[in-house]
Amino acid sequence: ASLVAKMKHSNCLYDIVNLYAGIDLGNHITGIEICKVIRNAFQQSEEHRTPEIHSLYAKEILFKNQSKLSDLPLYDPTCGFGNLLTDILFKLYSINGNNPVKVYGQDINHFSVVVMAVCNLLLDEDPRNIRRGEIFTEDQFPEDRFDFIVADPPMGMPWKGYADAINREAKDDGRFWMGVPAMYDSQLLFLQHVISKMNPGGSRAIFFSNSMPLSGGGMSESNIRKIILEKDYLE
Repeated sequence: ASLVAKMKHSNCLYDIVNLYAGIDLGNHITGIEICKVIRNAFQQSEEHRTPEIHSLYAKEILFKNQSKLSDLPLYDPTCGFGNLLTDILFKLYSINGNNPVKVYGQDINHFSVVVMAVCNLLLDEDPRNIRRGEIFTEDQFPEDRFDFIVADPPMGMPWKGYADAINREAKDDGRFWMGVPAMYDSQLLFLQHVISKMNPGGSRAIFFSNSMPLSGGGMSESNIRKIILEKDYLE
């Protein structure tokens, strides 16, 4: 009922039901295939689109040493319409014949969260594990840690509007204890968030669109990169 209410609130209930009704459910079509149809139908803006090749890289990075998977959590803190999550699941499903991970995601966009929650339901996952919130000020999984994390955060997003909360966490040994970068680019903040959500021994794959995480910036950026290397967070 809660998911239906969210779909109504986002003005997409009729469109999703109508789209689902038009899908030919013959030939053993799977929930993940239906999910991709729904996702692609609503995903119109390139802002939310992650290249499919990224999911192939992510699968190889995250699961290359995993001989057996059983309900381990896979998390995307910037999930959007779920490109990375659902494409990774599609590839895992083709290998394992079932869904071997539990899916969690967060995004700031209400509409994409609803669509991804519908996909989770179709994948026999809990739609409540897809949550809306601004990642820097509204971490929807504050106590959770994950075995696998994948993310394709936005490039060059300024974080001035969230400065109070971010600086508070930086001072209080929170997620951003390594330091804060220049306000015009938040990618090193996304990276620190991902690191903070990892289970020991877990794997993560995060895609950046420019060189900021590896070069450039000032003293603070250099110090963050130094800590990441010294702590062996980068593979």
